Amino acid sequence: MQDTPLCYAKHVNILLLLSGVSAAMAIGYVGRFGQQKTGWISICDRVQKFCDKIMVSIVLSFLAVIFLLLLTVTSAYKLKSLPN
Repeated sequence: MQDTPLCYAKHVNILLLLSGVSAAMAIGYVGRFGQQKTGWISICDRVQKFCDKIMVSIVLSFLAVIFLLLLTVTSAYKLKSLPN
């Protein structure tokens, strides 16, 4: 299997994309609901455009994760089904 490093690279790519989505979700959550312990107030009632853009970017990022995961599974299946 000569394409094994490529499969590892795809897995690393998925993990990096997923960590970026998680960071965006954390910022979006704090922006929408605030955090009372640290004194951060929610800003979505003041800056609605920011919250709308964050929501769209999170949804599109999750779609990118799903498509990349499907691409990785499909390519691994095709690679496994090739004759040696």
